[in-house]
Amino acid sequence: MALHKNTFDQYTMYLLPGLSAHKNLLSAYLFFMSSFFILGYFTDYSKWKKFYLPSFVVVFTIILILLTRAVFVAFLSFVLVSLFSAWYIKFKTKTKIKLEGWKNLVVAIGISFALFITFYASFSKTEYAAQQANPAGYMESTTANERFALWYYSAKMFIKYPIAGVGSGNWKMVLPEQSLKGVYRAQYENLVFLQPHNDYLWILCELGIIGLLLYVIPLILIFNRAIKTLSEVNNAKQLTLLFLISTVAGWATISIFDFPKERTELILFSGTCLGLIYGFSKNETEKILFHIPWNIFRTGITLFLILNIVIGLYRLSGEKHFMALSKYQKLNNLELVITEAKKAKKHFMQMDPFTSPFDLYIARAHAARGRTDLAFESFENALAINPNSYGCLNNFAGTLAKAGQYDKAIPLYLRAQSIYPDLEDGMFNISYTYTQTKQYDLAEEWVQKVKKNTTRKDAYLIKIEELRKR
Repeated sequence: MALHKNTFDQYTMYLLPGLSAHKNLLSAYLFFMSSFFILGYFTDYSKWKKFYLPSFVVVFTIILILLTRAVFVAFLSFVLVSLFSAWYIKFKTKTKIKLEGWKNLVVAIGISFALFITFYASFSKTEYAAQQANPAGYMESTTANERFALWYYSAKMFIKYPIAGVGSGNWKMVLPEQSLKGVYRAQYENLVFLQPHNDYLWILCELGIIGLLLYVIPLILIFNRAIKTLSEVNNAKQLTLLFLISTVAGWATISIFDFPKERTELILFSGTCLGLIYGFSKNETEKILFHIPWNIFRTGITLFLILNIVIGLYRLSGEKHFMALSKYQKLNNLELVITEAKKAKKHFMQMDPFTSPFDLYIARAHAARGRTDLAFESFENALAINPNSYGCLNNFAGTLAKAGQYDKAIPLYLRAQSIYPDLEDGMFNISYTYTQTKQYDLAEEWVQKVKKNTTRKDAYLIKIEELRKR
């Protein structure tokens, strides 16, 4: 679909379908592929060698076309770490690493760039591609400001929960506590961010400093041992280690700007690289600190896998009913929405993938049917599961206001507005509710905050003044 559009904008490439479901994650996957192709080209002398460079050209061209800046920076890290590793080998052994055929790799890279330029020229979008690839242009973009806002609010979350974090999977639920001012798409396009676009911040927020240390220290130890091993092995192993270390450095760089931790295939690739690095740099003189008997290890792993299978089956069942719920919601079949929402609730699944509790769907359906008491009960259940859900707060407040319970609605509207402080519909809702409780000064104060919808603002001010004079 994306490749057949007549025009390109900053979101076009996000329309590309595929298992990765996101062009940034697809680019990260292709980064690993291109690294393995480079490794194969320089170290494999079998009949398959001739296929590595053509495969690299295809993959690298797609990466360039996708214009994923995080992966561009990852390639820069790959090159810098490769150069550092080569210098370290020369410094320690007084010999240069042999890199036969490097000129062919340069030609392959040149071909990829030529195909990349040709692709965008065919759509008359070379200027757009240059603008997207320009780091200075990115720093001024809405996307950058949005990402910096997410990092800022994540840092505040870590400061509030520094030791053990907010719990695995809870970043997306706790984030609204910090307010989402400046996160444009969350505020105006109802987009739910599931992670801060930075794996390190993500781990730091959810698992605290303890979790981050448990994540980073093993990587540093493996990386450190691999660097030391570079000067102790032959040229073939040096090349293998050099490229694996550089690949891990690129992956670590991508993790600063994106969320490869979220995708199983990327975890598999990074784990494979780390395992190979550990294997190639293994020190036979190291002592084993403790030994786990095979029977105990096997039993523990088996029980862990069984638990994961049970949880997975519960989640699959929940997601199946959530899909049905979504279908019936589009058809406005509210009774079946309630039925499927109740079925979707499992021991390990209380919310949809976008942090809306299933009780919220039940509450909305009851409210639409006029079953106010049942709606109130379901709204309270939903808020008990996710107290920071804008949808729960705003819809509960609206239902209370409709039932004439304005005093109860106001605190919920205010909490909802604290999440999206620039949302003008919320300002009007608060102003209207204060008007109903005859608090005209507060009603006027809130409507005065409106900056865009001045026509509706003026109408509200006139109405408030009329009511005040009665």
